[in-house]
Amino acid sequence: RRYAEGDFDIRMNDYGRDDELGELAASFNNMAENLQQTERQRREFITNISHELLTPLTIISCVADDLEENKESSERQVEILRSNANRLKRLLQQILDFRKVESRKMEISASKSNLSSFVSGIVASNFQSLAHQKSISLSTRIDDGIWGYMDIDKFDKILFNLLSNAIKYTPEHKKINVSLSAIYKEGCRFLVLNVEDEGIGIAEKDIKHIFTKFYNNKNHPGCQSNGIGLSLTKELVTLHHGTIEVSSEPGKGSVFTVEIPIDREVYSEREIAESSLLTVQEEETDTFIPDEKPCILFIELE
Repeated sequence: RRYAEGDFDIRMNDYGRDDELGELAASFNNMAENLQQTERQRREFITNISHELLTPLTIISCVADDLEENKESSERQVEILRSNANRLKRLLQQILDFRKVESRKMEISASKSNLSSFVSGIVASNFQSLAHQKSISLSTRIDDGIWGYMDIDKFDKILFNLLSNAIKYTPEHKKINVSLSAIYKEGCRFLVLNVEDEGIGIAEKDIKHIFTKFYNNKNHPGCQSNGIGLSLTKELVTLHHGTIEVSSEPGKGSVFTVEIPIDREVYSEREIAESSLLTVQEEETDTFIPDEKPCILFIELE
């Protein structure tokens, strides 16, 4: 009864038995430990997500009070409000996406896009100012003219999670580099995204856990995470038939490498956006249906 009510601290005593009852007790205790760990991670997630939600809400509230008191607004105050409102929106969307992934309802809708321009724009408009505030040097090496198929909305979330983490865990006066290129392997083109930082790094024993949902590195209590960002990132990369890897050294930094195929043939019709399918169908129609009237050739014989 206590177990059914959520008390996962209880354990069965096997009294040193080697028979079926002893095995049953051991299995029960193992299940109780796993459930206890899951429940602890769930509570930590709720605590961390509450803190992440409260921070931008507090900032918005303070700026609103200041505006009410002074009756004047400035571009800087408006920008702070907008930035923190977007932060809240992204955080809540991340929770919804995570729930979709868990229930296996997340699907991709890939379309042909200029991936070079997209990444350059995200870095310039969303992260250069954040890096500047922390006196971090954020540089890019992005090959021009990389076009390919990708679900841009989900790629946006992959990029945001990786860059947000890099800035969060990189101290002042250090560097972050973002590189983008395309390679050919396994019969198709792959987009290669590297996010390299000079941050606090990740211990070898922790690397295998960082893509696990609700995982939070206790070695860095000052840098709290909600525990779903990297887990969601990995799921979004996997949905694109890609891979994500990390190499790291404590005190020196980390490198996250994402490889995603970007050729049309890699994705099923279900994974391609409707607009892209219509474009392909129109091209095929134009190719195979001639627009000329039939003609007759007369040959004069002598």
